[in-house]
Amino acid sequence: IDDLASAVGRKRKYVLKDLQDMIDRRFFPEGRFDEKKTTFLGTNAMYQQYLLAQESMKQREEREARKKAEEERIYSNPHMTEESRQLLKEGRSYIQHIRECNDAIPGEEISAKLYRLEEIMTRIFNQVEKQPQLAADLRKFMNYYLPTTAKLVEAYKELDAQPVEGENISRTKKEIEETLDTINEAFEKLLDSFFEEKAWDISSDINVMKSMLKQDGMTDRDFSTEK
Repeated sequence: IDDLASAVGRKRKYVLKDLQDMIDRRFFPEGRFDEKKTTFLGTNAMYQQYLLAQESMKQREEREARKKAEEERIYSNPHMTEESRQLLKEGRSYIQHIRECNDAIPGEEISAKLYRLEEIMTRIFNQVEKQPQLAADLRKFMNYYLPTTAKLVEAYKELDAQPVEGENISRTKKEIEETLDTINEAFEKLLDSFFEEKAWDISSDINVMKSMLKQDGMTDRDFSTEK
């Protein structure tokens, strides 16, 4: 609108009024303004492009807001070491990269594998945030497994975008898909290992409680008949 006003030597208010009049008189049957009335959109196709751009911008802003909130939460945690903070920062960036690749890949089957991968990775780093001492055990995971996984996902995205899919592309994509299954299983085992000590402690508590209940003669009591 500002460009139009400058080109015709009129005030912005005049240009808006004139365009609205032409829209009302059906000179531009599909014409409309953007939300803030800064731009004139002459066709429905232009309007759809505008909506897509707005949605994309909204998603970027939401991602940035989440990222900022995560960083503030991590750095405000007094129990976090510098190593664990750096690990979480790197981890979140890998998750973001995989999400962006997944958005660019239309296939439903591969997307399901990538969604699962993203979920597992998110849970891994969420657990590290709760238990910063786990950071020291993830160095190999961060130095090799995650970079290699990200490289494979990026390669799949590039291959999938090719206009013609020959034998080499098909074979390589199939290998990556199968490897993602293996990666997901391995990452799930890594996540499960975080809870090994807790599972042992809970099991010990259960055994102690059972022994005490039996010792006190409480295991044969029918609590449902008591008032």
